[in-house]
Amino acid sequence: MIRKILLVTSIVGFAFTTVLAAVAEIEVPITYLERDPTSGRFQVKYQVGGTTTLVSSLEALTAPTISPNGDQIAFSGVVGDGSLGLYAIFLIGIDGTGLTQLTSGSYAQLDPAWSPDGSAVTYSLNDTGSYSKTSCCRLATTTLGGTTTILTGAIGALRPDYSSDGSLIAYDTPTGIYTISPLGGTAKLIALSGRDASFSPDGSKIAYIQKSGSQFLLRTIKTVGGAATTLYSTALTLESPTWVANEILVVEHAGSGYDGRTAVKIKAVPEAGGLATTERTFTGKVAELGATKSDPPAFLAADADGDGMTDIVSIASGSRDVLVSMGTGFQQEAWGALDPKTGWSVHLSGDFNDDGNGDTAGFRSSDGTWHTSLSQSDSFSTSMWADFSSAAGWISQVTGDFNRDGPSDIAQFHSSNGTWWISESNGSSFDTNLWADFSTASGWGPQIAGDFNGDSRSDIANYHSTNGTWWVSRSTGTAFVTSLWADFTTAKGWLKHVVGDFDGDGLDDIASFHPGNGTWWISRSTGTGFATSLWADFSTPSGWTSQVVGDFDGDGRDDIGQFHPGNGTWWISRSTGTGFATSLWADFSTPSGWTSQVVGDFDGDGLDDIANHSVLNGTWWISRSTGTSFSTSLWYAP
Repeated sequence: MIRKILLVTSIVGFAFTTVLAAVAEIEVPITYLERDPTSGRFQVKYQVGGTTTLVSSLEALTAPTISPNGDQIAFSGVVGDGSLGLYAIFLIGIDGTGLTQLTSGSYAQLDPAWSPDGSAVTYSLNDTGSYSKTSCCRLATTTLGGTTTILTGAIGALRPDYSSDGSLIAYDTPTGIYTISPLGGTAKLIALSGRDASFSPDGSKIAYIQKSGSQFLLRTIKTVGGAATTLYSTALTLESPTWVANEILVVEHAGSGYDGRTAVKIKAVPEAGGLATTERTFTGKVAELGATKSDPPAFLAADADGDGMTDIVSIASGSRDVLVSMGTGFQQEAWGALDPKTGWSVHLSGDFNDDGNGDTAGFRSSDGTWHTSLSQSDSFSTSMWADFSSAAGWISQVTGDFNRDGPSDIAQFHSSNGTWWISESNGSSFDTNLWADFSTASGWGPQIAGDFNGDSRSDIANYHSTNGTWWVSRSTGTAFVTSLWADFTTAKGWLKHVVGDFDGDGLDDIASFHPGNGTWWISRSTGTGFATSLWADFSTPSGWTSQVVGDFDGDGRDDIGQFHPGNGTWWISRSTGTGFATSLWADFSTPSGWTSQVVGDFDGDGLDDIANHSVLNGTWWISRSTGTSFSTSLWYAP
């Protein structure tokens, strides 16, 4: 996940000279604004591995930030020749190609923040022309498909930041720091008089800056609120904390004004508090800096020990623990460190050597390598399986058995040229080959794997939100044959698309949920196309967070579970074969704070269950299916 570090918070002109030094053992690609000495404009630059690239010469205003998959930068830039005084959110590749304008409207859109899945950008919207601190801006979100949602009123909302699971957005106002659902609704005050909110990698805490007398304080507070902890204080100015591994980077400087700032540094403060350990520096008239957040924890459902019961693989800060299911609870086991600790953009589960044990594969966007961890039933054996010449730009990476030989493979799509590449497992490494070349390279999402024609080879369904079409790439075993399978009359606004065999005919289908009216539409596969029809109409259309697929009643047809944090309830939409029958299956006394909710058969009884992870205390609660409801109990407490 990427977090912007704002060295200047004004929305007018600014500049200063920075001298910074490197933070040890932190791999941080950065993007920043630097004043061009000839034109006087601030321009977007990107730096990784000591190499600096001029990404865009367009006059930029605020907050460049790198997309979660590392291939694009979002920033606020001038519209046209600048004569109208309008600023919008622009997207551009890290190599400087593909500049597109995402937003439009009166006045300015500022401070972009990517959603963790890279499907949308949330930003500060000034559509009134007022620059009053209390009324200038509201929060808004625009998807890459062009759908815009207003989240708040004009309350001076600035600098949004997403939690790693995408369930919350933190932002600043003149009265303090608030959190709000990405769907909008009621905001919650977290800290008075704070600014520059930044979520921790696991989403349990927020770091922020607070002024107390002559001192600037770096503080943290639990996401649910409560007492704050001061980690670092100084008479120098502190700005823009961002989490990296177990440290928080914070900008520190002396002086005042933009050109008058001196001794500008980025310090790394331990999360536990204490003296700053290192400093990261570079030179140049820099306005704003965007840096990579620490890899958020990954929780993968997999039968790691091959006993028929689903386990949880936890990957965080280089450690890999497996919560091994004992049928009525989890036993925590350390299965080996992951080296290097950071730089991972995605972790996937699968059986990559076809031995019946669940394995994991991790991709490093910093160097374009796949590392596969094969389960030995009580530990992981990790090695590099592929090294791509193109490290960045991969927007979809999914597992499946695309050649029907047994081991799991990985399919990856590259947005720069619209190509699908399949990394076929031979049991000890990946052989990667081109399987499809799309004439339309961009605008796809989601892209999901399933066996849509029933030949036991995994295929890919590709959705294009510009025209609402589903294109299925059917595997021949050595390549994809792509054709149009569905054309939706409503192209945009879909919250979720999930794969399952909802009618039990052996062909995978797609379920699509629209929060505008709370409806589930099933695109049933005929083997050569989709037949789409309405299967459910919810009285509560919005606010649903987790929407997961499983056979919860054991009838051979996939169902959908959906969780609503407004009241902490699980509702199961059970498939009848031609529609959904939705009923309440669980009511949690703690409605919020659940950041990972994953499906598996954790007790081995043939019915899918749901594992719920609480970010508040690190516990895991299993909602075990009885066939008609969930029985929820504590399975693990740290």
